[in-house]
Amino acid sequence: MSSVVSHGYRIGTNPRTVKAFAAGRTCAEPGCRTTLSIYNSNDLCFVHKRPGRPPRNRATRLAEHSVQGGAMR
Repeated sequence: MSSVVSHGYRIGTNPRTVKAFAAGRTCAEPGCRTTLSIYNSNDLCFVHKRPGRPPRNRATRLAEHSVQGGAMR
């Protein structure tokens, strides 16, 4: 006999709710009239946002490690 186990959340009780911000905000860059998404936590739109550091993954860390001459683990 097989049993089916189902896990989930009741509608409206998901603990991982998405953070939303005020509707109708505009980009803080002077002269830019872009309306920001309610899910955008920044004060600037994508065009005016300053570039950040790219995300590091395992391959990037290993490449950096080998360039520095460290021992592999």
